[in-house]
Amino acid sequence: MKKITTLILGVSVSFSVLAQKKELKNVEKLIKRSNFTEAAESIKGLESLSKGTEYESYYYFLLGKIAFGDEEEASEEKDYPTAAVNFYKTLDVEYKAEKQKYSEKAISYLNIINDSYFKKLGDYLKKEDYKNAGDVYETLYNIRPERKDLLENLLNCRINEKDYPAVAKITEKMLKLLGDKTFSAFNKHTLRDNEFFKKEDRDKAIKEATHITPGEIVVDKAVREEYYNNLILIYDQQGNIEKELAKLKEAKKEFPNNVRFFENYASVIYKTGDKEAYIKAVEETLELDENNKNLWYNLGVISQNIGNTEKAVSAYNKVIALDPKYRNAYINKGVIIIGQEQEIVEELNKNRGTKKYSEIKDKLNNMYLEAIPLFEKAYELKKDEEVRSNLKALYKAVNQPEKAKNL
Repeated sequence: MKKITTLILGVSVSFSVLAQKKELKNVEKLIKRSNFTEAAESIKGLESLSKGTEYESYYYFLLGKIAFGDEEEASEEKDYPTAAVNFYKTLDVEYKAEKQKYSEKAISYLNIINDSYFKKLGDYLKKEDYKNAGDVYETLYNIRPERKDLLENLLNCRINEKDYPAVAKITEKMLKLLGDKTFSAFNKHTLRDNEFFKKEDRDKAIKEATHITPGEIVVDKAVREEYYNNLILIYDQQGNIEKELAKLKEAKKEFPNNVRFFENYASVIYKTGDKEAYIKAVEETLELDENNKNLWYNLGVISQNIGNTEKAVSAYNKVIALDPKYRNAYINKGVIIIGQEQEIVEELNKNRGTKKYSEIKDKLNNMYLEAIPLFEKAYELKKDEEVRSNLKALYKAVNQPEKAKNL
Protein backbone atom coordinates (compact mmCIF):
# COMPACT_ATOMS: atom_id res chain seq x y z
CA MET A 1 0.00 0.00 0.00
CA LYS A 2 2.83 2.37 0.93
CA LYS A 3 4.51 1.79 -2.43
CA ILE A 4 1.31 2.61 -4.28
CA THR A 5 0.87 5.83 -2.26
CA THR A 6 4.42 6.91 -3.02
CA LEU A 7 3.92 6.20 -6.68
CA ILE A 8 0.69 8.22 -6.78
CA LEU A 9 2.38 11.16 -5.04
CA GLY A 10 5.31 10.95 -7.44
CA VAL A 11 3.00 11.01 -10.42
CA SER A 12 1.07 14.02 -9.04
CA VAL A 13 4.32 15.95 -8.56
CA SER A 14 5.37 15.14 -12.11
CA PHE A 15 2.04 16.35 -13.43
CA SER A 16 2.39 19.55 -11.33
CA VAL A 17 5.85 20.30 -12.73
CA LEU A 18 4.70 19.59 -16.27
CA ALA A 19 1.66 21.82 -15.81
CA GLN A 20 3.88 24.55 -14.42
CA LYS A 21 6.27 24.26 -17.37
CA LYS A 22 3.32 24.50 -19.73
CA GLU A 23 2.00 27.61 -17.93
CA LEU A 24 5.40 29.30 -18.11
CA LYS A 25 5.73 28.43 -21.81
CA ASN A 26 2.34 30.04 -22.42
CA VAL A 27 3.56 33.17 -20.60
CA GLU A 28 6.64 33.24 -22.84
CA LYS A 29 4.42 33.02 -25.94
CA LEU A 30 2.39 36.00 -24.71
CA ILE A 31 5.62 37.95 -24.18
CA LYS A 32 6.79 37.15 -27.70
CA ARG A 33 3.49 38.53 -29.00
CA SER A 34 4.09 41.66 -26.87
CA ASN A 35 0.96 40.89 -24.88
CA PHE A 36 2.58 41.94 -21.60
CA THR A 37 -0.62 42.70 -19.68
CA GLU A 38 -2.02 39.20 -20.25
CA ALA A 39 1.41 37.70 -19.56
CA ALA A 40 1.53 39.52 -16.21
CA GLU A 41 -1.90 38.13 -15.31
CA SER A 42 -1.02 34.60 -16.40
CA ILE A 43 2.19 34.42 -14.37
CA LYS A 44 0.45 35.38 -11.13
CA GLY A 45 0.38 32.53 -8.64
CA LEU A 46 3.22 30.63 -10.30
CA GLU A 47 5.94 31.80 -7.89
CA SER A 48 5.06 29.34 -5.11
CA LEU A 49 4.82 26.52 -7.65
CA SER A 50 8.17 27.46 -9.20
CA LYS A 51 10.13 27.93 -5.97
CA GLY A 52 12.72 25.23 -5.48
CA THR A 53 12.08 23.63 -8.87
CA GLU A 54 14.18 23.56 -12.02
CA TYR A 55 11.90 26.28 -13.44
CA GLU A 56 12.50 28.88 -10.72
CA SER A 57 15.07 30.85 -12.72
CA TYR A 58 12.81 30.60 -15.79
CA TYR A 59 9.96 32.13 -13.74
CA TYR A 60 12.09 35.12 -12.62
CA PHE A 61 13.51 35.57 -16.11
CA LEU A 62 9.98 35.82 -17.55
CA LEU A 63 8.97 38.26 -14.81
CA GLY A 64 11.97 40.39 -15.77
CA LYS A 65 11.00 40.30 -19.45
CA ILE A 66 7.40 41.32 -18.66
CA ALA A 67 8.65 44.35 -16.69
CA PHE A 68 11.23 45.15 -19.38
CA GLY A 69 8.50 45.20 -22.01
CA ASP A 70 8.88 45.54 -25.76
CA GLU A 71 12.52 45.82 -26.76
CA GLU A 72 11.59 48.40 -29.40
CA GLU A 73 9.73 50.55 -26.86
CA ALA A 74 11.21 53.76 -25.43
CA SER A 75 12.90 53.19 -22.07
CA GLU A 76 10.48 55.61 -20.35
CA GLU A 77 7.69 53.07 -20.91
CA LYS A 78 9.57 50.26 -19.14
CA ASP A 79 9.58 49.21 -15.49
CA TYR A 80 13.36 48.90 -15.27
CA PRO A 81 13.61 48.55 -11.46
CA THR A 82 11.26 45.54 -11.38
CA ALA A 83 12.92 44.06 -14.46
CA ALA A 84 16.40 44.43 -12.96
CA VAL A 85 15.39 42.91 -9.62
CA ASN A 86 13.99 39.83 -11.36
CA PHE A 87 16.94 39.45 -13.73
CA TYR A 88 19.25 39.55 -10.69
CA LYS A 89 17.04 36.93 -9.02
CA THR A 90 17.52 34.80 -12.13
CA LEU A 91 21.29 35.07 -11.66
CA ASP A 92 21.02 34.30 -7.94
CA VAL A 93 18.94 31.16 -8.45
CA GLU A 94 21.26 29.82 -11.15
CA TYR A 95 24.33 30.76 -9.08
CA LYS A 96 23.03 28.64 -6.17
CA ALA A 97 22.00 25.78 -8.46
CA GLU A 98 25.34 25.98 -10.31
CA LYS A 99 23.40 25.63 -13.52
CA GLN A 100 23.25 28.51 -15.96
CA LYS A 101 20.50 28.57 -18.52
CA TYR A 102 19.08 32.12 -18.53
CA SER A 103 21.97 33.98 -16.85
CA GLU A 104 23.61 35.15 -20.06
CA LYS A 105 20.33 36.54 -21.42
CA ALA A 106 19.53 38.14 -18.05
CA ILE A 107 22.93 39.86 -18.04
CA SER A 108 22.34 41.24 -21.55
CA TYR A 109 19.08 42.84 -20.34
CA LEU A 110 20.79 44.15 -17.21
CA ASN A 111 23.45 45.78 -19.38
CA ILE A 112 20.75 47.61 -21.34
CA ILE A 113 19.12 48.76 -18.10
CA ASN A 114 22.41 49.92 -16.58
CA ASP A 115 23.36 51.77 -19.78
CA SER A 116 20.06 53.63 -19.66
CA TYR A 117 20.53 54.66 -16.03
CA PHE A 118 24.16 55.68 -16.46
CA LYS A 119 23.30 57.78 -19.51
CA LYS A 120 20.75 59.64 -17.38
CA LEU A 121 23.30 60.01 -14.59
CA GLY A 122 25.85 61.50 -16.97
CA ASP A 123 23.31 64.06 -18.21
CA TYR A 124 22.14 65.03 -14.71
CA LEU A 125 25.63 65.32 -13.22
CA LYS A 126 26.80 67.40 -16.17
CA LYS A 127 24.03 69.88 -15.35
CA GLU A 128 24.74 69.56 -11.59
CA ASP A 129 21.18 68.33 -11.18
CA TYR A 130 21.88 66.45 -7.94
CA LYS A 131 18.22 65.89 -7.12
CA ASN A 132 17.55 63.75 -10.22
CA ALA A 133 21.03 62.19 -10.14
CA GLY A 134 20.33 61.16 -6.55
CA ASP A 135 16.99 59.68 -7.56
CA VAL A 136 18.76 57.51 -10.16
CA TYR A 137 21.36 56.35 -7.63
CA GLU A 138 18.55 55.59 -5.18
CA THR A 139 16.85 53.41 -7.79
CA LEU A 140 20.11 51.61 -8.54
CA TYR A 141 20.82 51.09 -4.85
CA ASN A 142 17.33 49.70 -4.21
CA ILE A 143 18.02 47.19 -6.99
CA ARG A 144 21.47 46.28 -5.57
CA PRO A 145 21.46 47.11 -1.81
CA GLU A 146 24.70 45.16 -1.34
CA ARG A 147 26.66 47.79 -3.31
CA LYS A 148 28.53 50.29 -1.13
CA ASP A 149 29.57 52.52 -4.05
CA LEU A 150 25.93 53.12 -5.05
CA LEU A 151 24.92 54.13 -1.51
CA GLU A 152 27.96 56.40 -1.27
CA ASN A 153 27.12 58.14 -4.56
CA LEU A 154 23.52 58.56 -3.41
CA LEU A 155 24.79 60.13 -0.18
CA ASN A 156 27.04 62.57 -2.05
CA CYS A 157 24.15 63.66 -4.27
CA ARG A 158 21.88 64.30 -1.27
CA ILE A 159 24.69 66.28 0.41
CA ASN A 160 25.12 68.44 -2.71
CA GLU A 161 21.35 68.82 -2.88
CA LYS A 162 21.35 69.87 0.82
CA ASP A 163 18.58 67.37 1.57
CA TYR A 164 19.73 66.87 5.16
CA PRO A 165 16.90 64.58 6.37
CA ALA A 166 17.83 62.23 3.50
CA VAL A 167 21.55 62.65 4.31
CA ALA A 168 20.88 61.60 7.91
CA LYS A 169 18.86 58.56 6.86
CA ILE A 170 21.50 57.39 4.35
CA THR A 171 24.39 58.04 6.75
CA GLU A 172 22.66 55.97 9.45
CA LYS A 173 22.39 53.14 6.93
CA MET A 174 26.03 53.55 5.88
CA LEU A 175 27.23 53.32 9.49
CA LYS A 176 25.15 50.20 10.02
CA LEU A 177 26.44 48.43 6.89
CA LEU A 178 30.04 49.62 6.68
CA GLY A 179 32.61 47.43 8.42
CA ASP A 180 36.39 47.73 8.62
CA LYS A 181 36.78 46.74 4.96
CA THR A 182 34.83 46.58 1.70
CA PHE A 183 35.15 44.10 -1.15
CA SER A 184 35.76 45.26 -4.69
CA ALA A 185 35.44 43.75 -8.15
CA PHE A 186 35.75 45.06 -11.70
CA ASN A 187 32.43 45.37 -13.56
CA LYS A 188 32.91 43.76 -16.99
CA HIS A 189 30.20 45.89 -18.58
CA THR A 190 30.71 49.37 -17.08
CA LEU A 191 34.51 48.87 -16.88
CA ARG A 192 34.52 50.33 -13.38
CA ASP A 193 35.37 48.98 -9.95
CA ASN A 194 32.35 48.33 -7.76
CA GLU A 195 32.42 48.05 -3.97
CA PHE A 196 30.38 45.57 -1.95
CA PHE A 197 29.68 45.65 1.79
CA LYS A 198 30.06 41.87 2.15
CA LYS A 199 32.57 39.41 0.74
CA GLU A 200 29.88 36.83 -0.12
CA ASP A 201 28.04 39.35 -2.32
CA ARG A 202 31.26 40.27 -4.15
CA ASP A 203 32.10 36.59 -4.61
CA LYS A 204 28.62 35.92 -5.96
CA ALA A 205 29.06 38.70 -8.55
CA ILE A 206 32.32 37.04 -9.67
CA LYS A 207 30.62 33.64 -9.92
CA GLU A 208 27.68 35.13 -11.83
CA ALA A 209 30.25 36.42 -14.38
CA THR A 210 29.23 40.09 -14.13
CA HIS A 211 32.52 41.00 -12.40
CA ILE A 212 36.19 40.01 -12.36
CA THR A 213 39.38 40.84 -10.40
CA PRO A 214 38.31 40.68 -6.74
CA GLY A 215 40.01 42.89 -4.17
CA GLU A 216 39.70 44.31 -0.67
CA ILE A 217 39.68 47.92 0.54
CA VAL A 218 40.48 48.80 4.15
CA VAL A 219 38.03 51.41 5.47
CA ASP A 220 39.85 54.31 7.13
CA LYS A 221 38.49 54.90 10.65
CA ALA A 222 38.37 58.61 9.83
CA VAL A 223 35.56 57.84 7.35
CA ARG A 224 33.32 56.43 10.08
CA GLU A 225 34.28 59.32 12.39
CA GLU A 226 33.20 61.76 9.69
CA TYR A 227 29.86 59.98 9.28
CA TYR A 228 29.26 60.34 13.02
CA ASN A 229 30.26 64.03 12.92
CA ASN A 230 27.86 64.74 10.06
CA LEU A 231 24.96 62.97 11.78
CA ILE A 232 25.60 64.75 15.08
CA LEU A 233 25.68 68.12 13.29
CA ILE A 234 22.43 67.42 11.42
CA TYR A 235 20.59 66.29 14.57
CA ASP A 236 21.95 69.34 16.41
CA GLN A 237 20.67 71.70 13.70
CA GLN A 238 17.31 69.92 13.79
CA GLY A 239 17.17 70.35 17.56
CA ASN A 240 16.75 66.60 17.95
CA ILE A 241 18.60 66.19 21.27
CA GLU A 242 17.46 62.58 21.76
CA LYS A 243 18.97 61.40 18.45
CA GLU A 244 22.06 63.57 18.92
CA LEU A 245 22.79 62.04 22.34
CA ALA A 246 22.15 58.51 21.05
CA LYS A 247 24.59 59.01 18.19
CA LEU A 248 27.21 60.60 20.48
CA LYS A 249 26.98 57.59 22.81
CA GLU A 250 27.62 55.28 19.85
CA ALA A 251 30.53 57.45 18.69
CA LYS A 252 32.10 57.51 22.18
CA LYS A 253 31.88 53.74 22.41
CA GLU A 254 33.43 53.19 18.97
CA PHE A 255 36.07 55.92 19.36
CA PRO A 256 36.95 56.01 23.09
CA ASN A 257 39.96 58.28 22.49
CA ASN A 258 38.18 60.92 20.42
CA VAL A 259 37.93 63.89 22.83
CA ARG A 260 35.65 65.79 20.47
CA PHE A 261 32.83 63.25 20.84
CA PHE A 262 33.12 63.42 24.64
CA GLU A 263 33.12 67.24 24.63
CA ASN A 264 30.10 67.37 22.34
CA TYR A 265 28.28 64.84 24.50
CA ALA A 266 28.89 67.00 27.59
CA SER A 267 27.66 70.10 25.73
CA VAL A 268 24.42 68.39 24.69
CA ILE A 269 23.88 67.04 28.22
CA TYR A 270 24.24 70.65 29.45
CA LYS A 271 21.35 71.66 27.18
CA THR A 272 19.11 69.12 28.91
CA GLY A 273 19.58 70.94 32.23
CA ASP A 274 20.76 67.80 34.05
CA LYS A 275 23.65 69.35 35.98
CA GLU A 276 24.77 66.17 37.75
CA ALA A 277 24.90 64.31 34.42
CA TYR A 278 26.83 67.24 32.93
CA ILE A 279 29.44 67.10 35.71
CA LYS A 280 29.84 63.37 35.13
CA ALA A 281 30.22 63.94 31.35
CA VAL A 282 32.83 66.69 31.89
CA GLU A 283 34.83 64.54 34.32
CA GLU A 284 34.73 61.70 31.79
CA THR A 285 36.09 64.08 29.14
CA LEU A 286 38.83 65.38 31.44
CA GLU A 287 40.14 61.83 31.82
CA LEU A 288 41.08 62.09 28.13
CA ASP A 289 42.03 65.77 28.10
CA GLU A 290 43.25 66.65 31.60
CA ASN A 291 44.85 69.94 30.53
CA ASN A 292 41.70 71.43 29.03
CA LYS A 293 41.38 74.65 31.04
CA ASN A 294 37.96 75.53 29.63
CA LEU A 295 36.52 72.18 30.69
CA TRP A 296 37.96 72.59 34.17
CA TYR A 297 36.42 76.05 34.30
CA ASN A 298 33.02 74.70 33.19
CA LEU A 299 33.28 72.01 35.86
CA GLY A 300 33.94 74.76 38.40
CA VAL A 301 30.98 76.87 37.28
CA ILE A 302 28.44 74.03 37.25
CA SER A 303 29.70 72.68 40.61
CA GLN A 304 29.42 76.20 42.05
CA ASN A 305 25.85 76.47 40.70
CA ILE A 306 24.71 73.31 42.48
CA GLY A 307 26.44 74.31 45.72
CA ASN A 308 29.41 71.96 45.57
CA THR A 309 31.91 74.69 46.45
CA GLU A 310 34.71 72.29 47.37
CA LYS A 311 34.70 70.73 43.89
CA ALA A 312 34.33 74.18 42.31
CA VAL A 313 37.38 75.61 44.14
CA SER A 314 39.43 72.54 43.21
CA ALA A 315 38.45 73.03 39.54
CA TYR A 316 39.31 76.77 39.61
CA ASN A 317 42.70 75.97 41.18
CA LYS A 318 43.36 73.61 38.28
CA VAL A 319 42.40 76.33 35.78
CA ILE A 320 44.75 78.85 37.42
CA ALA A 321 47.57 76.29 37.45
CA LEU A 322 47.06 75.68 33.72
CA ASP A 323 46.61 79.36 32.84
CA PRO A 324 47.56 82.00 35.43
CA LYS A 325 45.83 84.64 33.27
CA TYR A 326 42.39 82.96 33.32
CA ARG A 327 40.68 85.96 34.96
CA ASN A 328 37.22 84.52 35.60
CA ALA A 329 38.66 81.63 37.60
CA TYR A 330 40.07 84.13 40.13
CA ILE A 331 36.77 86.01 40.32
CA ASN A 332 34.64 82.90 40.77
CA LYS A 333 36.94 81.45 43.41
CA GLY A 334 36.85 84.81 45.21
CA VAL A 335 33.05 84.85 45.06
CA ILE A 336 32.93 81.37 46.65
CA ILE A 337 35.20 82.51 49.49
CA ILE A 338 33.25 85.67 50.32
CA GLY A 339 30.06 83.65 49.94
CA GLN A 340 30.71 82.48 53.52
CA GLU A 341 30.35 86.06 54.75
CA GLN A 342 26.65 86.03 55.69
CA GLU A 343 26.91 82.80 57.67
CA ILE A 344 29.96 84.06 59.61
CA VAL A 345 28.35 87.46 60.28
CA GLU A 346 25.21 85.75 61.64
CA GLU A 347 27.38 83.59 63.87
CA LEU A 348 29.26 86.71 64.98
CA ASN A 349 26.03 88.50 65.92
CA LYS A 350 24.78 85.51 67.91
CA ASN A 351 28.00 85.42 69.91
CA ARG A 352 28.29 89.16 70.61
CA GLY A 353 29.57 89.61 74.15
CA THR A 354 30.85 86.05 74.41
CA LYS A 355 34.37 84.61 74.47
CA LYS A 356 33.88 83.18 70.95
CA TYR A 357 33.21 86.63 69.46
CA SER A 358 36.87 87.52 68.95
CA GLU A 359 37.59 84.11 67.43
CA ILE A 360 34.71 84.45 64.94
CA LYS A 361 35.77 88.01 64.06
CA ASP A 362 39.26 86.72 63.20
CA LYS A 363 37.64 84.04 61.06
CA LEU A 364 35.72 86.73 59.13
CA ASN A 365 38.84 88.85 58.71
CA ASN A 366 40.89 85.89 57.45
CA MET A 367 38.16 85.09 54.95
CA TYR A 368 38.40 88.63 53.54
CA LEU A 369 42.20 88.39 53.43
CA GLU A 370 41.97 85.09 51.53
CA ALA A 371 39.66 86.62 48.91
CA ILE A 372 41.58 89.89 48.37
CA PRO A 373 44.55 88.46 46.33
CA LEU A 374 42.09 86.77 43.96
CA PHE A 375 40.23 90.00 43.18
CA GLU A 376 43.55 91.89 43.01
CA LYS A 377 44.79 89.47 40.34
CA ALA A 378 41.52 89.74 38.41
CA TYR A 379 41.75 93.56 38.56
CA GLU A 380 45.38 93.44 37.41
CA LEU A 381 44.41 91.33 34.38
CA LYS A 382 41.51 93.61 33.46
CA LYS A 383 40.32 96.70 35.24
CA ASP A 384 36.56 96.91 35.53
CA GLU A 385 34.20 98.68 37.92
CA GLU A 386 32.59 95.60 39.46
CA VAL A 387 35.88 94.04 40.57
CA ARG A 388 37.13 97.48 41.73
CA SER A 389 34.01 97.93 43.84
CA ASN A 390 34.44 94.50 45.46
CA LEU A 391 38.09 95.20 46.19
CA LYS A 392 37.32 98.57 47.84
CA ALA A 393 34.74 96.90 50.08
CA LEU A 394 37.20 94.17 51.04
CA TYR A 395 40.00 96.66 51.82
CA LYS A 396 37.67 98.62 54.08
CA ALA A 397 36.51 95.42 55.78
CA VAL A 398 40.11 94.55 56.75
CA ASN A 399 40.91 98.14 57.73
CA GLN A 400 43.13 99.00 54.75
CA PRO A 401 41.61 102.38 53.75
CA GLU A 402 44.74 103.56 51.92
CA LYS A 403 44.53 100.67 49.47
CA ALA A 404 40.84 101.42 48.91
CA LYS A 405 41.67 105.09 48.30
CA ASN A 406 44.44 104.22 45.81
CA LEU A 407 42.01 102.22 43.64
